Amino acid sequence: MAIVKNHFGFVMTRVLIAEKQTLIRKMLQLMLKADSDFEVVAEAADGGMTIERLQQSDIDLLIMNISMPGTSGVDLIVRAKAVNPKLSILVFSMSSDTHLVTLALKNGAGGYISTMHEP
Repeated sequence: MAIVKNHFGFVMTRVLIAEKQTLIRKMLQLMLKADSDFEVVAEAADGGMTIERLQQSDIDLLIMNISMPGTSGVDLIVRAKAVNPKLSILVFSMSSDTHLVTLALKNGAGGYISTMHEP
């Protein structure tokens, strides 16, 4: 694995964006590109593609929608952590169901953002 550094000489966080909607993936990619600490190295539109990308690349951070085609979000978290136990996972969702949030966090997500609430 090549270590990628930003223009300040700091190691960049390698990101995989997993989101079923292309527009949302591209917006997240643009926001992260504006920050020199992040490098988006892969994208995925479903659960199977997410696991493939994790197996193919050295990813530090998975930013994922809890609602992905092909697998349940919690199952995807478990599978992603099995591929890369050191992986940081940030989940976002329209759902603010506390049971779902709890399951995501208990199974390895480091954070959960509900997109239904104001920041």
